[in-house]
Amino acid sequence: TERLFVAGDADLSASTSMFIPSGFRVGDLFARCRGVCEREFPRMMRVLRDEGWPTHLLGRLGAEKRTEMSFKETTCRVCARGFSSLWVHRFICVACELNERFELGRCPYRESCASPFCPHANRCFVCDSWSCAECRLIRGDGEECLALAQNIDPDLTYLDWDRTVCTTRSGASPLKGTHAVDPDLLSMICSRPKGSVHIVTRNSYRDDIKTFMARAGLPDGIPVHTVKKHQSKAEVILEGNEGTILFVDDSVAEHMDERLMRSGVFRVLFGRALS
Repeated sequence: TERLFVAGDADLSASTSMFIPSGFRVGDLFARCRGVCEREFPRMMRVLRDEGWPTHLLGRLGAEKRTEMSFKETTCRVCARGFSSLWVHRFICVACELNERFELGRCPYRESCASPFCPHANRCFVCDSWSCAECRLIRGDGEECLALAQNIDPDLTYLDWDRTVCTTRSGASPLKGTHAVDPDLLSMICSRPKGSVHIVTRNSYRDDIKTFMARAGLPDGIPVHTVKKHQSKAEVILEGNEGTILFVDDSVAEHMDERLMRSGVFRVLFGRALS
């Protein structure tokens, strides 16, 4: 078996993370199977919507109902019917999943899912790992951000710090432990006009961030905006700004501000090697 990459998180004291190497596109491994599913999915959806479950399957689905004392992963949380594992995914059967998506317009996998739901494809951006150009919200890594910046040529770019530009997390100082800057985001930052890139973060170590950026080879003079706990990053991104704006952050909650969604800001839900 070919070894594709080696990763580890043994040095937890340094707040390190596990990252898939740049260029290793996990999605390509499943592209062929995904193509078959996407091609046959509309026909299955029509059959289930118009005719319900096929009679030759109903007798094999199982009559066991979901109760407080009887619950298993192959029991649909919506209709409470028992299924084989072929017809249920994440505690919801195929028929109920289609109804949740296309009739009710919400995420089928979590009753209290707070992530945005794409009305164009009826997909949850987080649970379905979805991207939508019409919604101006995509999921991507540094390579995707670099390509997007080259395509839209933003007037201003706002980047989160922890787990986005840098491998720090939870507001830790980048000067403590071993940390690194995402190489593709570094390339993107260096390619943008001077003064057009900003850091907007909840990390309070502003001076440490500036020192780390200088050591990491980032351009001089990048503003670092620190937002408070109950403050929205939209206040910094939209205040007095016009033109094309790109915002990159690894937290879906930071993308949920209605002002950002209405403003036309291009948003990237960041994750290393997501594409």
